[in-house]
Amino acid sequence: MLFTSRAANCSEYANEYKSSVKDVNQDTLYKGSLKVTLENEKCLFSTNAIPNHDFNDGSSTFRNPITEQNIVYSVPKAPTKASK
Repeated sequence: MLFTSRAANCSEYANEYKSSVKDVNQDTLYKGSLKVTLENEKCLFSTNAIPNHDFNDGSSTFRNPITEQNIVYSVPKAPTKASK
């Protein structure tokens, strides 16, 4: 899935997203996962850190082996620009 919306409020993206991708050099398949949920005035992004596109398809590869992670990011639902 390609993200094409430019909505500033992250609640517009609340959903579960999946990807099926390939480490081209290793000829290995991976499943990516991103879940966007709302909690109070924040959006939580829970991901396994697998991208939504094939990777390692050139002469340069990732420094470390690919492994699924358990990562959660939190941002305000409607972020504003900092004064400085």
